[in-house]
Amino acid sequence: MKPAPEPRALSADQARFRANVRALGIAGTSDVAPSSRFGDERGMGAMRLALGMKSAGYHVYACGAAGPERLERIAAIARRMLHRNGAPSDWIYLHNFADPVQPRPIRLKAGDGNRLRAEITSFLSELREDLPKAFREEAFDAEKARVLEAFQERQRKEEQELNELAAKEDFAIRITPQGNVAFAPIVGGKPIESEDEWAALPPDRIRRFEDARRRIEHELRDYFERSREERHRVDEEVHAIERGFARRLIEPRINSIAYRFGNAKLTEHLNEMMEYLLHHLEPFRSSEPSQSPIAMLMGAAPTEDALGLYDVNVVVDNSRTETPPTMVVDSPTYKNLFGTIDRVSDRFGRLVTDFRRIQAGALLRADGGAIVLSAEDALVEPFVWRILRRSLRSGRVEIEAYDPFVMLTPAAIRPQPVKVETKVVLVGPRWLFEMLLAVDEEFGDLFKILADFSPVVERTEAATRTLCGRIARLVEEDVLLPFESDALDAVVELAVRESGDRRRIDLGSERVLDAAREASAVAHRRDDSSVGRAHVEEAILDREHRLDRIDQEIRKAVERGLILIDVRGARVGQVNALSVMELGGRAFGHPGRVTATVGLGQRGIVNIEREAKLSGARHDKGVLILEGFLRNRFARVRPLSLVASLAFEQSYGPIDGDSASLAELLAILSRVGGFELRQDLAVTGSVNQVGEVQAVGGLNEKVEGFYDCCRSVELTGTQGALIPEANVENLTLRADVVAAIEAGRFRVLPIRSVDEALEALTGVAMGAPDEPDTLCFAIDRALEQMAQRLIGFSGGAPGGDADLARGVQSETDGDPKKGGARG
Repeated sequence: MKPAPEPRALSADQARFRANVRALGIAGTSDVAPSSRFGDERGMGAMRLALGMKSAGYHVYACGAAGPERLERIAAIARRMLHRNGAPSDWIYLHNFADPVQPRPIRLKAGDGNRLRAEITSFLSELREDLPKAFREEAFDAEKARVLEAFQERQRKEEQELNELAAKEDFAIRITPQGNVAFAPIVGGKPIESEDEWAALPPDRIRRFEDARRRIEHELRDYFERSREERHRVDEEVHAIERGFARRLIEPRINSIAYRFGNAKLTEHLNEMMEYLLHHLEPFRSSEPSQSPIAMLMGAAPTEDALGLYDVNVVVDNSRTETPPTMVVDSPTYKNLFGTIDRVSDRFGRLVTDFRRIQAGALLRADGGAIVLSAEDALVEPFVWRILRRSLRSGRVEIEAYDPFVMLTPAAIRPQPVKVETKVVLVGPRWLFEMLLAVDEEFGDLFKILADFSPVVERTEAATRTLCGRIARLVEEDVLLPFESDALDAVVELAVRESGDRRRIDLGSERVLDAAREASAVAHRRDDSSVGRAHVEEAILDREHRLDRIDQEIRKAVERGLILIDVRGARVGQVNALSVMELGGRAFGHPGRVTATVGLGQRGIVNIEREAKLSGARHDKGVLILEGFLRNRFARVRPLSLVASLAFEQSYGPIDGDSASLAELLAILSRVGGFELRQDLAVTGSVNQVGEVQAVGGLNEKVEGFYDCCRSVELTGTQGALIPEANVENLTLRADVVAAIEAGRFRVLPIRSVDEALEALTGVAMGAPDEPDTLCFAIDRALEQMAQRLIGFSGGAPGGDADLARGVQSETDGDPKKGGARG
């Protein structure tokens, strides 16, 4: 047979990546500024646009962030971008004297909420002290006495006129002990005091007395009516005097408060409060709060509660905040997002509330800034998504006394809604964004910005510095031991491996951060003062050991022969294909035996995995591509006269992906041509219809999995793995695999085509169909013979397979180049 050229093997340097942060001037984490960046500029630009827009609907859906701290990472980006937007505002709720059911919200400058509350409290306290004193002043008493004396004088005059009228009619007026007014007729200068005396009077005298009594009673009723009206006018005059004296104390102080805050809505409220207060001075008549037992029994509010109407409820206090707040809402419940109105039980067990019980949610507390929350959590919380959409659509927050587990929620007050300028940043996976766009008509109008963060970026010096900065920040926040330069090298190498490409680096991998934390723990356990490369590598190995039980069980089964894998010798129609499994958060590679059998027929390739319903769509596609390759390469002038069965031996779970399509094709060609394939070389790669080998994923794990399998049986020095040429830049193999390559005990062979793979596995040149002693000649000859045999077995039935075969044969007779080898 014609020998094939020796396949090219990768060197140890080509199979690994080595970092060198010292070349960047970094001797350790103390030489780099802490950083929280974790992605590329695409997501940063989207966030910058959204947070800078004032128009409605420019809220953000952020995807690409991973790990338990993903919300805080996004929030850190928002904080930096909002840093220069100035101080946020305070929000207060006040009693609405015009409509007590609707408490009034007012926006104030940062810190003014508590200042206002303190000033109102001080004002009321001073009023409690000063107003009773004012009511005890001589001027107030004199003014009040003047009004009362005038009233009493008018009363005495009216009473005198009434008595004169009664005397003229021979009647006397007297007040009974019960407070009632009685009339007594006068006969002989003496009032009649008994029924007998009255009965002894002549009838005409009695009639005159009764007529006179009716006239006097009418006058008396008029007198009492005038007296009540007069007393009411006097009370009003006294109250007006009280209000006048109180206004002299209250108005200057109210105007002073209004002037200091300079807020038009607050000034309006203070004027309404002053007028209400002037008409409700009862709580201020005494400097000591008091309440009668009867009033308490009737449920009247104590004096302190009565003064609560003038209180200030500071629902958002930004007195200590210099920049717009960015809040992470870990638990986006209804109350946490939109606020609530607390209820308390009074002395009779009734649920009561007022404006002082209003509490703000994150959407209001972050006014002028942003809130960051999980999209998945917001969707599953009861009623949250519906109310969130409504709030973002209107730009207003409505605070309600909401409790989904209480059938009847008191609605004693309905606070006026608040106009807010809060940006909402939803954090979630990309698939959820696409689903919401498809099923929610309003989602695209409200969340116009997609911040698609990719943690994997180009491996530049700046990106390497950023990762070192992330480790420095981790050292600072988690109080880890400092990292030396070689420890940072190991971390960078792990981040490059996580990216799956030596030209890129993963800035957002939790696995990398966990390795750094665990490396610090290893160093601390050893009483070392800093973290070195050995600590990082030990932490990585410890993690692998914690998670590799299944992997170890598979290797033991291979070693004991329970799983049939040959790592020596050669076989016909049999290839070791490399695949990847992921269990418990760890991916590992392991070889699987792919076998092919061939027989006469025209069904083509039978995918046993598909027939058993274990094959995924991508694997099925890969098998169909194999038929396309065979037709293109070997059936241009004759039909494929074969039935080939493909199977992953000892595989009982679902199989998907096309990375084994090269191995499957090699097994079929080996079985058709009858030549043996080396079993000490495993294969991975997908193939297209023209025979080009394409890149696959999980390359490091696949190569390492075969190496581990060979090591568990026996390393012969000839073993290795065939990988696509396009995947060479993805190799960042483990240190022990690299050492074996360097020592010549293991090889990694890059290939570009099916032909190169066959030559590497057989040592025979692929050649052409008309080139004897080559693989292509053997395959083509075998297919020709199968076609001839199929004609013989068909019995020459018209219109059958034999007719088709004869027609093809007649076209190719006399031209061996068209029909290949003839037998």
